[in-house]
Amino acid sequence: MNRRTDVKAPKPTQRSETRNRALAALGRMRREHLSLSQACREEHIKPATFRRYVGSAVRQDRPGGRFRAAKGDSFRRDLRIPTAQGQTAIPVYGSKNASLISNYLNAVSEYFRTGKRTKLDSFKDRTIKVDGKEIKLITDPAILLPLAQADVLHFDQLYASATGRG
Repeated sequence: MNRRTDVKAPKPTQRSETRNRALAALGRMRREHLSLSQACREEHIKPATFRRYVGSAVRQDRPGGRFRAAKGDSFRRDLRIPTAQGQTAIPVYGSKNASLISNYLNAVSEYFRTGKRTKLDSFKDRTIKVDGKEIKLITDPAILLPLAQADVLHFDQLYASATGRG
């Protein structure tokens, strides 16, 4: 029996979900200062799989030493942001840009929870560049409220799903 022919390759949706878990583990390493193994354990991913997907964003102190996450990376992430047409998945390159969008979504979410606009107003007139096009971040409650009432805004998942269901 040949082991290579016996093992099925993961489906594209499985690869995407695994990649999202690897990115989430990398984020935990940065935010919570976790070791690679702790972050992988919390995101239910093997350290070897983590290194396959995002290994270039971690550095080892010394041979056999602890892995540390680099301050930033240039990986592509498909993130969901609110637009006038509803939530749209956009490709975002780099951890700094992903953090900007995450902070924006947190500000929108806080506005809906508390009614406070202070954090949301800090994103007024801000744009992000996607595939050469400028996308304006929505901060006007008159546009955001109908989207929330139509139940098209979901803040529980930052990354766009590969299956198209989220």
